[in-house]
Amino acid sequence: MAADEHKKSKETSSSSRPKKTEAPSPQRENRPHSPRYDIIQRGEWKVVHIKEDVNSELDYTWLRELTRKLCTQESRKIAFRFDNKTYLFSKLISVLLSCSKIVKKVHGELALVEPQEHVVETLKATRLYKTHIAVYDEEKELGNL
Repeated sequence: MAADEHKKSKETSSSSRPKKTEAPSPQRENRPHSPRYDIIQRGEWKVVHIKEDVNSELDYTWLRELTRKLCTQESRKIAFRFDNKTYLFSKLISVLLSCSKIVKKVHGELALVEPQEHVVETLKATRLYKTHIAVYDEEKELGNL
């Protein structure tokens, strides 16, 4: 009988506890990522310094929307500067290609500034290097253009 009472007590206490629910992870939600970036003027260029690790799990469509916004503000030359850990995965390549098309519609130019060698190699392999996206080794080069 004591064992039966212990079993009932255990069932009652576990069912009276609230069930643990997990908050949905940001990767599963289809919300745009809130980025950390600065925009500076360098000659005719707007340079977007992205101040975070680029992660294949995040949504980078905000970059496309930012490009549209800058183009409507009369910016025709837009450059992105990623951190040193950036890897061009397929979603980001797709967004960069879209950004290039947006800028070209206003007769502008899209560039990457100070990219790592593996980023340049990826651009070359995907045939985006110089055809859709210019590459500048140093940011100060933009001020001279």
